[in-house]
Amino acid sequence: MNMENMTNEDEELGSLAQEVRKKSLGQAKGIMIFIGVITLGANVFVGAMSESLVRTEIDKEVKIIQNSGQEVDMEYVEEIVSASTRQLQLISALFTALGVAFIVMGFAIYKAPVGITIAALILYLGGQAITAFLDPTMIIRGVLIKIIIVVLLVKSVSAAIAYQNEAQVKSIV
Repeated sequence: MNMENMTNEDEELGSLAQEVRKKSLGQAKGIMIFIGVITLGANVFVGAMSESLVRTEIDKEVKIIQNSGQEVDMEYVEEIVSASTRQLQLISALFTALGVAFIVMGFAIYKAPVGITIAALILYLGGQAITAFLDPTMIIRGVLIKIIIVVLLVKSVSAAIAYQNEAQVKSIV
């Protein structure tokens, strides 16, 4: 086997490996868009239904207080409903923006694969941390799906690093 054949085989293997990495980036794109669409949809729904959701929870508490024989200041309850609704709408708007960010990152992944995949991982973990802070019961809900998403995002970062390194090597040669 001569040197020229080895070089061609190495280039073909490198090209094949780069195609596999590109496919992994395509999967990362799908993951980010999936996370974005789910986050966007859920938070648009919560934002739209925020007053009803808040009122339902507060009405449950009011009934418990009334059933214990205590009086409830309904004007104060309405103030709480109004303030809580505004808070929920703000939180929903912020998470809606996060969903849009995931969708944009998914479509832009080939522009800056490493930066985008790292940003997606950080934003996902940050969003989960904020959600857990706001409602600690959310840590357990969907834990398997959350773990799978984190593992896939970590693999995406790894694939992006390898893809970008290979692209830089090819641009130098």
